[in-house]
Amino acid sequence: MKVGHVPLIPYHRPGAPEAAEAVAQAIARYGAAGAPLRAVMLERLGVWAAEAHARDC
Repeated sequence: MKVGHVPLIPYHRPGAPEAAEAVAQAIARYGAAGAPLRAVMLERLGVWAAEAHARDC
């Protein structure tokens, strides 16, 4: 599976609202640049992937 660029999201403890906010900001930033994200790498936790577009969040 090809997902393109996968940005690294800084570590937050599992379930922390800051982690969700960091992912949402990355989705918005890449979406605004015309490059929707399909995955992010959560530092020390692994990969999170989805089919959603920024407009769906």
